[in-house]
Amino acid sequence: MTTPRSLLLIATLALAPASALTISGCSGDVATSSGGSVDAARARELGAVAKRIQANPEQADATLKEAGLSRAQFEAALYTIASDPALSKAYASSL
Repeated sequence: MTTPRSLLLIATLALAPASALTISGCSGDVATSSGGSVDAARARELGAVAKRIQANPEQADATLKEAGLSRAQFEAALYTIASDPALSKAYASSL
């Protein structure tokens, strides 16, 4: 089970590639395991969601619901962001 604390940890881990940003030639539009895709604009939106969760972790589920996301979708998108330096930079810009 994913707790609000683990969501914060995952959200923080998504920033790791941003600290070692390199030009990778990636288009910045990466498919997630849930069938959706994450582009730079979506990464910024997810960063804003993570910021709201960080500000009020007890309301993590309500925040995700308001954003139209399940925990699984949010986690999958964060892993996708973490694997791409350009997306990580976009994500970090909204924190």
